[in-house]
Amino acid sequence: ISAPFRQILQDAEGRVGPNFGNLDVRSFCTGELYERIGNYVVLKGMVAHWQQKVQDAIFYENNFEPEEGSVLYLGKGDPRRYLADSPILWSLQECSQVFKRAQEMCDLFVGDEELFGDFPPEIVFLEEALKIKGGTTLRKYMIDEFCPSRGITPEGLREGMRRFYQQLENMQSDPYGEITDKVEQLYMAMAVGTDDARDPYEPYLGMDSSLDPDNPAYFETYTFNHRKESFVSFFDSSYNAEKKGTGAGGAFAYMVGPQSSSSSSAGREDNPFDLGTILSDLGLPVDVGEKELRSEPDLFADEKDYEVPEERRVGRRHNLGWLEKLDVPDSEVRGMGDIAPGRIIPDDEA
Repeated sequence: ISAPFRQILQDAEGRVGPNFGNLDVRSFCTGELYERIGNYVVLKGMVAHWQQKVQDAIFYENNFEPEEGSVLYLGKGDPRRYLADSPILWSLQECSQVFKRAQEMCDLFVGDEELFGDFPPEIVFLEEALKIKGGTTLRKYMIDEFCPSRGITPEGLREGMRRFYQQLENMQSDPYGEITDKVEQLYMAMAVGTDDARDPYEPYLGMDSSLDPDNPAYFETYTFNHRKESFVSFFDSSYNAEKKGTGAGGAFAYMVGPQSSSSSSAGREDNPFDLGTILSDLGLPVDVGEKELRSEPDLFADEKDYEVPEERRVGRRHNLGWLEKLDVPDSEVRGMGDIAPGRIIPDDEA
């Protein structure tokens, strides 16, 4: 569904990108209506993107990096700014210059009646609404002025804005994440006090819903059986490593075996292929060596119920069987072509 929209924006990027900084926007932004809309979205997305970069740069300018670092500080903006030879623009001066020029190009585009005059209502409303402060003022303008002047209803405008947001949401976050967020916020402000403001799925979404046993969206995590050759069984054995005398090496140390009584550490440092040297280089414990007699770890047999170490079980129930409910015999699997498009599948057919 979003492929044509994505292609329109990709083509628009090919027109606008190489001409960034060129204030003669009519020389490269003309064309059919869909092409001009794509040009506008690219320009507006560029403005929103670099506006956010300016805000991030202001944050960096006013906040010194703490000695031990901070999640808030390190998680702000583009992490590539920390590279020794950063390929991006991140200083306040550079970001401000790019933002200012992008804003100038967008303003010139909007001010040209030949380019912007026949745009659909939702795009025109986006441009005008971003200049209005306050949700109440925005809704009053939409109901009393904008919609009557365009011959549309507020419900129709909200529907168009919602479709526009849905298309933007399918675009990549860089550089369309910021404008997508603005369109979403605008739609939410437009829908306040209406039936559109109610999300029928809200009671079933989020962590609180999944943790409430009385909610249909409740999901209880549980442990289940694993084959003894599986990685889960292999790593679970590390919880009992201390009891087996293998130290912090866990399952790996136990599988390799304890230090051989006949082995000697002499000359290890000179042998890069020695197991102890390899483990040391990997940061693993070196209190392992050659096994005098090989023995397999005492993992549980497949026919027995798997016993999960208490450290990983943390009170969860075992083998509730929810995953097995998804199992369907091959003879009963229905292909997509067997179901009429748009038809609701009854429970007895699911």
